[in-house]
Formats: sequence, structure tokens, C-alpha cells
Amino acid sequence: MTGCRSFDSAGIGIGAIAGIHRSRAKILFLIGRNDEALAAARRALAITVRQGDRAAAAGCRILVSDIHAVTGDYRLMRSEVEAALLLFREAGGTRY
Repeated sequence: MTGCRSFDSAGIGIGAIAGIHRSRAKILFLIGRNDEALAAARRALAITVRQGDRAAAAGCRILVSDIHAVTGDYRLMRSEVEAALLLFREAGGTRY
């Protein structure tokens, strides 16, 4: 993944890297740069999936679904929400 080596050499863990990408995605989303936000959210999602962090992956999928909702792609929005719900349940969430 581009840029991760510099984080690794700085002693930043892979979970923190996912958090950085997710935070960046949220900021880009808030300022209307949806294509960039989607790319950053997907990078965060890929990292959390690789790490097996289902709860964090679900959160990333919710962010991706929000971006799809704003861009009008409701089919993809629903797909992401359903995938997030499954991940939350797999992670032990009992409220969903």
C-alpha cells in the first residue's frame, strides 16, 4: 500500500493507518470531495479487512454507504449497509 512504509518506519501501527485513512475520508466527504473520500474509505476498509477487525470494517462500510447515498448510488449504499450489518453481528454486536 502506498505510503504505509513511512508510517511503519515511524512506528505507527496498521490499525492507526486505517484510522488515518478513515479520518481523511470523513474530512473529504464533509467538504464534498466524494471521489477522494470514497478512495480513502476503501483504503481504510481494505486494511481493516486484512487485519480481521470486523467492527472497524463495518464502520468503514457505513462511511462508504454514506458517500454512495450522497452521490445517489442507492444500490451500492444498500449493499454496503447490509455488509456492515453482517460484520457488526459477526463482531458480537447485539444491538443490530
